[in-house]
Amino acid sequence: MNGKYIDDKQQRFQYKPMYGIDQKVNCTKLIRMNFDQCEIQAQNTWDITIDDYFFSEKHFCCFIWTTVDCETQVVNECDEKFGKLLKDSTIDWFRDACHSYAYSSWSCWWLAKKNRRIVIGSCIAVILLIIIVVGGYCVIQYV
Repeated sequence: MNGKYIDDKQQRFQYKPMYGIDQKVNCTKLIRMNFDQCEIQAQNTWDITIDDYFFSEKHFCCFIWTTVDCETQVVNECDEKFGKLLKDSTIDWFRDACHSYAYSSWSCWWLAKKNRRIVIGSCIAVILLIIIVVGGYCVIQYV
């Protein structure tokens, strides 16, 4: 992240009670910028629009969890107590609405496009390897 914005025209919406870093928290401007970037990156990862903020569904819930993990990691650099409070309050706030896609569940990991590609690619590679090994074994047996 390093304080670089992906898209400064990205829309943002205050969707949770603890939104942003409290002004009383002693963090640098760079940390605050990186913190704000977490939401923008998660919006891009999960293809979230403003309309999605009003309907709890799988991509929105995964967006929430992706954002809070990033925000916590960033804010912990200056105030771990605030980071824990932010994470706990976000999980509590969305626990019921996102029960089908709970925090730290495999469902969000699997839904991420890059992870699906990795798993599917790995499965194809393993199947091809098995076919080659079994085929080679059969050829050796009949030679």
